[in-house]
Amino acid sequence: MTTIGIIGGKLHGFEVTYLAHKAGMNVVLVDRREKPLIRKVVDAFHCFDVVREPEKLIQLSENVDAIIPVNENLPNNKTTDACTLTYMINRFLHINL
Repeated sequence: MTTIGIIGGKLHGFEVTYLAHKAGMNVVLVDRREKPLIRKVVDAFHCFDVVREPEKLIQLSENVDAIIPVNENLPNNKTTDACTLTYMINRFLHINL
């Protein structure tokens, strides 16, 4: 079965999770908050900040087929962080998003 990793557990993460489950996929959530909105509807949940602890994301990536960053909660001035995160995922995990 295909397993996807989602970074961010708010509304966009819920949408991705819903569609992934409809397609028969497992969903692993990574969120820096201990109680993200969608923690009860995913198949597995890991609580850590991917920017501060990228090694955990790299380790987690060994068990998923794709990683989707859905970080809608970043303020407008944090767009660079979102771009950096996407670049990091592509560069270090060799996943085409």
